[in-house]
Amino acid sequence: MHSILVLSDIHGDIDTLNLILEKENYDYVFFLGDAIDYYWKEENKEVIDKLSNISKILFSVKGNCDNFHTSYNNPLIQRITIDNINYVLTHGMLYNKDTVGDYDIYIEGHTHKSKIIKEIAKMGDCLIVGRAADYILKDTQKLIKIFLYAPMDYKIENIKNNYKDSDKEAEK
Repeated sequence: MHSILVLSDIHGDIDTLNLILEKENYDYVFFLGDAIDYYWKEENKEVIDKLSNISKILFSVKGNCDNFHTSYNNPLIQRITIDNINYVLTHGMLYNKDTVGDYDIYIEGHTHKSKIIKEIAKMGDCLIVGRAADYILKDTQKLIKIFLYAPMDYKIENIKNNYKDSDKEAEK
């Protein structure tokens, strides 16, 4: 039997990634997305380089933050068979265990938020903006879902104004 290291949601934290990769003993790495942050920072390049050069066998999928940077080109879903076990890997932004078809083991990223969202919702009335809360709380009796949308040109202008980015950087 092989050992598998499962990672997700690094968000540019190169120090934590290095610590985990140096400490853990494993045969395979499953990386479930969000290597980088929404906005570019220098540590993001280090994380991408580190993941790209892992000496073990790496299977990686793209997360929602990774979508902003074309240099990080992983699929949104991976199907892998190891030791006759069929794995499905995804970040969980477009796929879930009910939509991916047959598998033995389904592994999804975004693990950093579902427990917190469920705990907040149990406390009573609350408003949670984004964070896939509508999916995480889908079995909750009193749930109101609201979808907010902004055109791409508005989003780009907002990033330029708030983060002083160039047109090219804001479009990423």
